[in-house]
Amino acid sequence: MGGYNITFSPLVLDAYTYICLLQGCYMKKKTKAKTRKEKEEEEDVLNEGRIIHSHIIKIGFKHNVFLWTTMVDMYAKHGHDMDDAMSVFYSMPVRNLASWNVIISGYVKLGYVNYASQLIKDFMIPEGMMPDTTTIMTMIQACSVMKDLDNGRLLHSYVLLYTNFKLGMLVTNSLIDMYAKCGSLDDSGEMFDKMLTHDIVSWNAMISAYASSGHPEKSLECFQDMLQKGIHMINDVTILCTLNASASIGSLEQGHMIHSLALKSGLQCVENAVINMYGKCGDMESCLIVFERMQQDTVSWNSMISGYAQSGCGSEALKLFMLWLHDNVKPDIVSVVGVVSACDHSGLVDDGCHFFTEMYESCTNSNSAQEHHICMIDMFGRVGRVDEAADYIEKMPCQPLANAWRALLGACRIHGDVTKAEEAARASLELEPENEVAHILLFNTYAAKEKIDPSI
Repeated sequence: MGGYNITFSPLVLDAYTYICLLQGCYMKKKTKAKTRKEKEEEEDVLNEGRIIHSHIIKIGFKHNVFLWTTMVDMYAKHGHDMDDAMSVFYSMPVRNLASWNVIISGYVKLGYVNYASQLIKDFMIPEGMMPDTTTIMTMIQACSVMKDLDNGRLLHSYVLLYTNFKLGMLVTNSLIDMYAKCGSLDDSGEMFDKMLTHDIVSWNAMISAYASSGHPEKSLECFQDMLQKGIHMINDVTILCTLNASASIGSLEQGHMIHSLALKSGLQCVENAVINMYGKCGDMESCLIVFERMQQDTVSWNSMISGYAQSGCGSEALKLFMLWLHDNVKPDIVSVVGVVSACDHSGLVDDGCHFFTEMYESCTNSNSAQEHHICMIDMFGRVGRVDEAADYIEKMPCQPLANAWRALLGACRIHGDVTKAEEAARASLELEPENEVAHILLFNTYAAKEKIDPSI
């Protein structure tokens, strides 16, 4: 405990000191212990908490609810399950709303949303503890993360029907977000329409809901509706969602207008999203202007390279990549794939091979990233070097997945290589027999060669 041995201390500590010691234990908690050393360190910290626990029992403090709630929280955050936390929770002579919220949050973080719901319904409320904003928000966020629409609807109904809890702006906005993440845009829209007033969080929730559910046009319509109703206090969430929506449909006009609003609002943190939008809309001139005026990071360099790749400007992507290397900024694997993709779209196969070979090993510790290798296969196939594409698959450092074989099959279809197309189709179907894409590609290869024979 930081050099202080509580076991042999002659001092009598008060409740506040023990609370600080317990909080010190769970502040050491790593997000997720991965290595053996990290797991051992986590177990050591948990043992420290158990020592503190034993001292608290010896001294007393039975009726200090805050202290016992902190102890429950410590076990909930550090334990591999909730057994220790529940043991302390049930032994508490007095429990308050904070105690219940801690135990419910513990179960939610471990993924036991159903059990947390049962605790609220069968134990918490019958004990006279009505859910507060913290309880409800914890459960709503859990349903959002788990995409648990059924529990989300049950929670919403239960709160409305059986409690005196009134839906404030914060909870309503969270429900809109929860329904959207669970794929129920109708429920999100209904919640939004029933609100008497909307703040920027409400509008952002709906704009994001449409954007993340594959409806960028509706997302932008919602944004325009917001502006028409006089809501101009936009923030970075508004801009990021609408820029991405504009990028996904290639709407340069909308994207430019949103960029102007971001500048007027002084939102500098969205510059990478602006570069991404201009790149996807094919306006590389505007893209370069924003890029040159900003403080560049890896994301901005990658966005520029990706923009050049999508515009078929392989030479410009290569020049930018070389400039990046001269700035002594270390690229990542996304950068390498962006350059290879640019070479792919521009027919610069030899350059693409060179950069991939030179930079791949230094930018990643894993040779199993299939999408990176598929980019190389596609590049060979696009220019008719089907034999090299097939050879590349055979020499891949990881086991090729079905989509790698389908990339080769697509190249065979374009260039009429029936023999290799049949081999690629067999390999793809062995890995994914239910996927019909391989059948379709092979059939189209036969059709191009006037050899209609779908059997392989």
